[in-house]
Amino acid sequence: MLSVDVVPPDSVTELAEHLRRDPVIIEQRLGSGDTAGSDRRITASADQLPFAVYVAVVAPPPEISPGTGAGDELAIALSREIGEPGLYVVGSEFGVRSRLIGVEGMDPDLFSLHAYANQEAVTSATEPDTRLHTVVDAEIVVRTATHTIDDDYSEPNLPATEVEELARRNDELRPYETARRARSHGDDDQPPEPWTTGKRWMVGSLTGVLALLLLWHLLSGRPRLRRPRATGSARPSSARTPSAPRSVSAARTTPDRDAERERSSALLTALAEDLAAYSDRGADPTSAERLQAAVLAREVAEPLLDSGDVLDLVGAGVLARIGRREVSRARGRARTPYRPCFFDPRHPSGTRKAEWRFGDATVEVPVCPRCLQALERDRWPDPLTPPSGRPYYDGDTVWARTGFGALTDDLAGAVARAREGRR
Repeated sequence: MLSVDVVPPDSVTELAEHLRRDPVIIEQRLGSGDTAGSDRRITASADQLPFAVYVAVVAPPPEISPGTGAGDELAIALSREIGEPGLYVVGSEFGVRSRLIGVEGMDPDLFSLHAYANQEAVTSATEPDTRLHTVVDAEIVVRTATHTIDDDYSEPNLPATEVEELARRNDELRPYETARRARSHGDDDQPPEPWTTGKRWMVGSLTGVLALLLLWHLLSGRPRLRRPRATGSARPSSARTPSAPRSVSAARTTPDRDAERERSSALLTALAEDLAAYSDRGADPTSAERLQAAVLAREVAEPLLDSGDVLDLVGAGVLARIGRREVSRARGRARTPYRPCFFDPRHPSGTRKAEWRFGDATVEVPVCPRCLQALERDRWPDPLTPPSGRPYYDGDTVWARTGFGALTDDLAGAVARAREGRR
């Protein structure tokens, strides 16, 4: 099969010609352990869709600029060369990028957000510190399109059985991916951070130093943002720091009270159902502790639904997601706790890292892949902005101090203490 032993293309035109004959092409080196099997599964998923799907897991042609932006550049170049609407998925050394172009009835932004949520779900279900294998990542993107794409992108649209299957296969392919990266970068080099998914990361609880930094932030205004540095990357980050954020799009970032109340209420109902379906009877101490954390998150979140503050309503939804993840961890279906995106907790969870600069000091915050993409392009992500018109993190609320849980391991406890303080 062409997809199994494909020769890296010399040009975008040559690659486009390959894709016209065989729309799923996987280079053996990047397939690492499951090239033929991935080809069959991706092709089977693509065949379910009413539009064209082109998947190229290959080294980018020489005319494509190397680096983390190569996937985006190649996907756009292929769509122009082929000239057909459809889903273009490109996998390379830097991970997987996709472009949904001209498909009637499907919003490209919503599709990307659903894909991010699915990638995060599979990542959280894998062994600790496991990256998504390139072919598994590409399969997740294609499978995303075979399920409902709607406004609710906070949870994966892939069924739990598919998430578990993909996570299991990713764990099985881990030795192949590790060996491939070692061959590509040398035993002493750290491989580059993947673009759309990567190493899972847990932020530690707030320390005294971080508290001082956050206080400094509240007193001195918005800090300058440094481009995110990819942990473990062999390439140093050298891009300039954006001098100011882009204008905030009210339609995208200013939350509506009624909509947030409804969304958070639905998430809390789902958390209640999760808790009811799983008893801690006979659970080991760790699982029981996680279930108790889920119960606490629900207890703290439910009174927030009566609040007139839209940030409280958003926070209730975050607490519900934290609780649902703890139930999944208790059941052995997820390994990492939920972390929201620092810039907007309504985004997919913060599986990547970015740096905030406070004078000569910096603090790392979790961000979603979408915000990371903006930062990598030296653009300021649109932050969650309440009616005051200022980003939420410029306020003096428990949500600003904790980043809606991005900066603390115990959001429920912090919210409960803040409530007691107000009383």
